[in-house]
Amino acid sequence: MANLHQLLKAMIEKGASDLHLTTGSPPQLRVDGHLVPLRMDPLSPQDTCEDIAGRMRQSGTRYLVVAPEHTSDENIARLRQCADLESEIRERAQGLYVLR
Repeated sequence: MANLHQLLKAMIEKGASDLHLTTGSPPQLRVDGHLVPLRMDPLSPQDTCEDIAGRMRQSGTRYLVVAPEHTSDENIARLRQCADLESEIRERAQGLYVLR
């Protein structure tokens, strides 16, 4: 997988507003409202997990906000394990999960 610096550089070069990292798909950029996959191999669960955990360690972050479309029980368990987080708070009013 490309490192974060390379992905952010691609965002700037293509004028993207968002970077989407999803297991089983190559990284995607949102350009003019459309998702555009980068010409890279699909991300493995290990790639995604290491990326999340590494960024959290670097920044000292101890929580992770998860969007509603990624809140299956399996996803929550995997994210909690990757980031070494113990508890879960369901923020139903906002449709978000906060893992700590």
